[in-house]
Amino acid sequence: MNELTTNKILSRINQCLIKINEKGFLVGGAVRSILLEKKIKDIDIIVSGSSKKFSEYFAKTHDGKIIELDNVRGIYRVIFKTNLFSHAIDISPINKHINNDLKNRDFTIDSIAIDLIKGYKNLAAQNFIDPSNGIKDLNQKILRSNNEKIFENDPIRLLRAVRISTELGFEISNDTYKQIQKNSHLIKFIAAERIKDEFLKILSLQNSMNGVKLLDELYLLSKIIPEIDEAKKITQPKEHYWDVFNHLIETIGALEKILDNNNANKFIDRYIPRIKNEKEYFNEIIFEGHTRKTILKLVALIHDISKPETKTVEKSGKIRFLGHDKIGAKKSIKILRKLKMSNKSIEFITSIIANHLRPTQMSQKHELPSNRALNRYLRDLQGIAIDTLYLNLADYLSARGELLQEKEWAEHCKLINHILNHLKAEKEEKILPKLVSGYDIMNVLSIKSGPKIGVILKKIEEAQINEYIKTREEALNIIKNQNSLGDMIAKTL
Repeated sequence: MNELTTNKILSRINQCLIKINEKGFLVGGAVRSILLEKKIKDIDIIVSGSSKKFSEYFAKTHDGKIIELDNVRGIYRVIFKTNLFSHAIDISPINKHINNDLKNRDFTIDSIAIDLIKGYKNLAAQNFIDPSNGIKDLNQKILRSNNEKIFENDPIRLLRAVRISTELGFEISNDTYKQIQKNSHLIKFIAAERIKDEFLKILSLQNSMNGVKLLDELYLLSKIIPEIDEAKKITQPKEHYWDVFNHLIETIGALEKILDNNNANKFIDRYIPRIKNEKEYFNEIIFEGHTRKTILKLVALIHDISKPETKTVEKSGKIRFLGHDKIGAKKSIKILRKLKMSNKSIEFITSIIANHLRPTQMSQKHELPSNRALNRYLRDLQGIAIDTLYLNLADYLSARGELLQEKEWAEHCKLINHILNHLKAEKEEKILPKLVSGYDIMNVLSIKSGPKIGVILKKIEEAQINEYIKTREEALNIIKNQNSLGDMIAKTL
């Protein structure tokens, strides 16, 4: 049994085609998945007659909904449910003849069709329609364009080539490689939303670092994020293995190593701090329809984007990048807006960039942060506290590269684990009792209600969290003595 004959949706398509006496062909990624013995995800079919007529008939018989995707080319999507699961089929008309249609598609491995009437029951080689020798390229793991016009006809294929190559681990043929480089400028004609979608899909893949490297080799990365070109050949202090540009890309790889546990050096895995339900946490869909892990990879790619303009070299030869975290956060807003990222995702990403050095700035080297510093970190970062810690781990791993020693990695992981443990304890800890109210403050200081009350209450709470005070009497004493209150507030800042 093969997936074609056991797939219930394809079986229903087959029956509908027979009922209305139309020819139909399965094309695109579904055929590729069948040949690679993978699960079918997207179903695209082309029909000999009216694509609208077939769409209406299929929707009617399956209680589905029709969406018109392209009125000019007659492309429709039918959405329907089976056993609470939602499915979608994209339906297009055949362009003149099936062979002509296939030859005008983008890549040879996606230019293979299966006759859903004649070849449906038998997947013998002769029942695959393959005018561009796509099966041969599929077997040889080569991604090859169908003709020289495919990128001019739809420039989004430039990015799609990188995505497919990365996802399947296929090599782009030499001619297609040069063709993409030659046509890389066409990316400027693609809507920002489409660029964002394809770019995030590349980042969502395993080994997406290789995809980003490929984007750069094909002159596409600098078209998506022009600012990243400034980072090339920007040297860093001797503690860094890579220049700034390569460090940014390697940080994506480091993040994948940490979250996917695929390290060549086993001591790296040995010390990585872990959180409860870590896989579920980073696989949560948060923005743009993508996971926390994918969005964090985007953060990794641009977290040091302002190092080029903040670089200084002292007389001693010491290299510094003062303020690159905060300046980089501001610079990233422009990059992300150009990509049409949502406001919430921009706030999330830039907040992490602005604070990515924070975990190592909370204490002196070789010392663990105090409870006061930890409380401030958790208070200030709130929803990005964990994500910032994992970016910091990846940043450190990438920075050291081949220079990384087990002892230093163990020490750095100990620091991050200490912060994570404090976060866990804070979540599990009971809410502290309220020592004083706003009325207490008004009575003690003989003042009316106003913003000052809230400020004092907040500082009293911080003093309580940091264990400067524990009782109501201590809190009242602080309120009574304005100078002591000022000193206490200063200590919590």
